[in-house]
Amino acid sequence: MLLPNISQQYLQVWTTCRRKFRHTFLDEVNLPIDHELQEKLTLGKQFHLLVQQHQLEIDVTQMLDTDSPLQNWFQSYLAHPPRMIHGEHFLEHKRSMQFAGTTLTAIYDLVILGQTSAQIIDWKTQQNPIPYSILADNWQTKLYLFILQETTNYAPEQISMTYWFANAHPSQKTVDISYTANQHQATALTLSRILQEMTQDDRYLPLPLDSKHCQNCEFLVRCQAEITNFQRTESDIADVPEVAI
Repeated sequence: MLLPNISQQYLQVWTTCRRKFRHTFLDEVNLPIDHELQEKLTLGKQFHLLVQQHQLEIDVTQMLDTDSPLQNWFQSYLAHPPRMIHGEHFLEHKRSMQFAGTTLTAIYDLVILGQTSAQIIDWKTQQNPIPYSILADNWQTKLYLFILQETTNYAPEQISMTYWFANAHPSQKTVDISYTANQHQATALTLSRILQEMTQDDRYLPLPLDSKHCQNCEFLVRCQAEITNFQRTESDIADVPEVAI
């Protein structure tokens, strides 16, 4: 089933596990979020708002609590900000485009549009530094760069993406990712293939339950139950005697 709106999260889940894709986006199964994870998500949202207010030159003093990680993250941001090109800043910036029968959407933390180049900046507060190779292959990177190029007049080589990690050592704060015409074409081809698969696949087969992706998946118990029920059904059918014709 091809959904009318596709974001990087949809693509990342699809390429990881199609059964999880079904549970998350088609069945819309809402499982309780771990308390610790919920706190991290809330702090992350607060930090994004903090940087947004700072970028708009709004006093953020009242938003800071000396006992909160926000204080450390913000001081780290002030001391070791990412390199930014000169240009017009767009915060919490949404862009969409039509592609292969659906709408591709990205919401950028910050986009800077300069005279001869454009830069995407994404703030990361939950994760430790992630290697370049993993970031470059992540669907957030690929889709954000793809949509920005498709919706502007910049050549791929004029666009870059910078990740900034709040929890990293100053020397590892940022990861800069460049872009090329070959990468843009490859992303277009991969997107076309994935979106076609979404229209054709109605099975959403699970991964082997001993795979590394399953071990920490919130749907592990659900998948185990589904597979067990399927096996029981198959066994019941096998036990039914054939009717002589």
